[in-house]
Amino acid sequence: MTDVSADGVGAQEDLPFEARVLRGLMKEHDISHKELAS
Repeated sequence: MTDVSADGVGAQEDLPFEARVLRGLMKEHDISHKELAS
């Protein structure tokens, strides 16, 4: 059972890193979105 994304228990260690990466991507997407809109 290496599919940590299924139960999430084994992924708790990686959560901070993945959350940081996701947050960074979302932030970049937000910025580029605002630039396109203006």
